[in-house]
Amino acid sequence: MPGTRIGPDSLLHLVGLAYEAAQDRSKWSVYLEALTETLAGRGAVLIHHDLKTGGSVVESVRLDPQALALYGTHYHSIDVWALSQRARALTLAQSVVADQQLVDRAALRRTEFYGDLVSRFDMARMTLMTVAPPCPPIMTFRGVTIFRSERDPEFAASELSFLEALVPHLRRAFQIHDRLSAADHEQRTLLETLDALPCAVYVVNGDAAVIAANSAGAGAAVGRDGVGIDRRVLVTSSPDTTRRLRDLCAGIANGVEGIGSSGGAIVIRRASSPVPVQVLVAPLAPSRDHRAPSGGTALVFVSDPLRDRMPSETLLRYYYGLTKSESEIAARIASGQSLSEIAAERGTTVATVRWYNKQVLAKTSCRSRAELVRRLARSLSSLFPDADVQPMPK
Repeated sequence: MPGTRIGPDSLLHLVGLAYEAAQDRSKWSVYLEALTETLAGRGAVLIHHDLKTGGSVVESVRLDPQALALYGTHYHSIDVWALSQRARALTLAQSVVADQQLVDRAALRRTEFYGDLVSRFDMARMTLMTVAPPCPPIMTFRGVTIFRSERDPEFAASELSFLEALVPHLRRAFQIHDRLSAADHEQRTLLETLDALPCAVYVVNGDAAVIAANSAGAGAAVGRDGVGIDRRVLVTSSPDTTRRLRDLCAGIANGVEGIGSSGGAIVIRRASSPVPVQVLVAPLAPSRDHRAPSGGTALVFVSDPLRDRMPSETLLRYYYGLTKSESEIAARIASGQSLSEIAAERGTTVATVRWYNKQVLAKTSCRSRAELVRRLARSLSSLFPDADVQPMPK
């Protein structure tokens, strides 16, 4: 077996790799490879471990996937390295423990755990670095385990001391990793929520640079009378409104009185129609000292009133008890089409559409088409126009 390469240079190298992995999850495998090489191991695993329900492998290198799967489904429950009273006491008191400290070698060899798992997959020696210590009485912890073969020597005191020096940095790296992961999850959740809106939405910073956008916003083109992204910055078709938009974003970011707490509204005049594009800029965080994890400071909502947005016919049928034909006509009325336009589109008479309209008004308890339009505009069927869900039985 090649010798270990522990020393100050190796320690600094592993510390650097840990902090790199904290910022990029894909690099944990690079860290484990380097750790395995340094300690002359045959493999390593990063695991979030619950001794009652099993181990969730975050990353592993050089280990048989079958061994990890078997451990997670069964052998965690008979793991003599983890379940003995000595093991519990040591993992609470020490950040690094080796197999020879946990159980007598002769006793280990007599167990099912040894014969059917660790010996079979040639991983009969190990040392554990506890990244997040267990909290009694629930034995849940996060750790890095390095394995060696039965033929290899046990982990020496100098090697365990080397790992002890590494543990504080590894714990700090995981704290950074967890915070970045939480921020990323928060941003993805925000965007998934904003995707439900029928208008374009942008998360921007004080320079109107786009941090993120929902689906409608990501695909928007500026054109002659619109709003879109140019070189990662939000711009409009008018230099004047672009300047006002950026002033609003800067005012929110810098906490300018009258802007920072409320945002503002902008209209974009266009030559193609007397109806302007509507823009609303709102603070994303309540103060300059409380920024969103993504780095954005404002939300920019962009709506084109001329855009054809019909309510979800699926939700109309479920919420109001409409038939398929009634929901189709109700959706078109809500989008602003006249009865004659609907009749021409459907290839039927105006009288037929008028009859369906009466049915819809009765089922929605509306007295006029104007009231129907107002009611459906406030309905979830309009908020989620693309919803095609499976309704629950009433």
